[in-house]
Amino acid sequence: MQSEQTPLHAVPRADIRPERAAALPVEEFMALCDACHAALLATRRKNRTRAVPVPDALF
Repeated sequence: MQSEQTPLHAVPRADIRPERAAALPVEEFMALCDACHAALLATRRKNRTRAVPVPDALF
């Protein structure tokens, strides 16, 4: 019996820039399927846009 093979994505556990993620040890990554990876990316994008409110003016 053959099982369907799906690719896994190695994703940093923390939401950090790719440049910083490249220096992380392997323990700081998790493996996700395509659907879970897409959901995580969507959640992280949504959280990033809400994290820092933009001020109306500087002064």
